[in-house]
Amino acid sequence: MKSAEDAVNDFLDKNNVKLNQHQFDALVSFTHQYGENWWTKTPEKVLPKFIRQGNGSYAEADVRSTFALHDDPKRRAVEAEVFINGLGNCETKKGYDVDNSPKFKRNNQLF
Repeated sequence: MKSAEDAVNDFLDKNNVKLNQHQFDALVSFTHQYGENWWTKTPEKVLPKFIRQGNGSYAEADVRSTFALHDDPKRRAVEAEVFINGLGNCETKKGYDVDNSPKFKRNNQLF
């Protein structure tokens, strides 16, 4: 998990992007599955480009559609909701139930 956090932090620092904690947490979850090199080897991919261009300000519909472009739609949908609302608010939004998702737990980790 630390390597995913470091990769996201490096990307954010390099691009001077400021995020809040739940946005960061969603990107760490994404990075944990896709790998730490996602941010450096694929800078023109949709998600890194989206994060750079938004620089901390993202429309909900754009977040959902950007995360939805990647595989594992249930996981991406939960990550999008975490990015938008934070982990504590996910179960009430759009029917995504974080507690019952097989890939997400509530013990300070998203996996």
